[in-house]
Amino acid sequence: MSNNVETILSRYLHRRERLLDMLIALQELDGYISSSSVSALAAGLNISPLDVRETISFYHFLHDAPAGRHQIYLADTVIARMKGYEWVKEALTEALGCAFGEVTDDGEFGLFDTQCIGLSDQEPTMLVDGIPFTDLTPDKVKTVVAALKAGVSPEVLANPDNVDGKTKSYVHSLVDSNICQSGPIFFRERVDIDNVIQDVVTYLPAEVIEATSTSKLRGRGGAGFSGGLKWRLCHDAPGDTKYVICNADEGEPGTFKDRVILTESPEQVFAGMIIAGYAVGAREGILYLRYEYRYLVRYLEHTLSDMRQRGLLGTSVGGNACFSFDIRIQLGAGAYICGDESA
Repeated sequence: MSNNVETILSRYLHRRERLLDMLIALQELDGYISSSSVSALAAGLNISPLDVRETISFYHFLHDAPAGRHQIYLADTVIARMKGYEWVKEALTEALGCAFGEVTDDGEFGLFDTQCIGLSDQEPTMLVDGIPFTDLTPDKVKTVVAALKAGVSPEVLANPDNVDGKTKSYVHSLVDSNICQSGPIFFRERVDIDNVIQDVVTYLPAEVIEATSTSKLRGRGGAGFSGGLKWRLCHDAPGDTKYVICNADEGEPGTFKDRVILTESPEQVFAGMIIAGYAVGAREGILYLRYEYRYLVRYLEHTLSDMRQRGLLGTSVGGNACFSFDIRIQLGAGAYICGDESA
């Protein structure tokens, strides 16, 4: 068993449900997932190599063959095609000397198409090793590729001022939120989340569910499903183990609301998960974050860490010794299967 695989298996405690995390970690180390790594993972998890390969083949951003030290994905969307996509695509192939779906002869660059990456408000766009580059032009593409060939990392290239990756300023250095007018979400007096959670956990879970139903809070999906009813169904479902899952994949072409909300108000999202967890009797929350937004991970993890230090996550949440709840981030890898109770 390779040292990399052994280390990753230990990090995730040999838990089969963390296979996707392990595959992403391996790819980030080696650039792809080799046959030997597949065999070692399968042995370490006591599953068949076919199970591992099946998972790899399902996800768009996972590779089982060398895909370049730098992996570039150009978003092919209707909006991009209205704003110079073909010129940008041609500039990329010329600058790299390889076609889309191929790897350069020296193994340095892999060039790929992808669907919408949640940046439709600033197309054409591409991801380079997960770092977004927006408002592309042929000249900008040539400049980026030249810098990469000269050894400049994508993160340094996109963030020349070296803004701390844990801050909102870092995210803004990569991607503009493009909030153009005031409203009830981003330009209002901030609610004291600490006081809200400390207050909520003094009520009975049933009282929180009833208040949520009375508020007429609804889900953001097309059905506008009642939040209070969903929480009541989960609370009343048989079984002692419950989860709160926040679906931040938003794979529909042209959407980017989750990106903006998680950039501007992550604490509000996490607070909602905490309150839902208290209401339904869950101890764990999972933020399912699309792979295309992995540049947000450090910022979101820092937000979670800060909330733990303030007693809003972990044990005795909000001062209630009977309520323990924490949140972890689960990265996807390029497939829109999550969030629904039947998924």
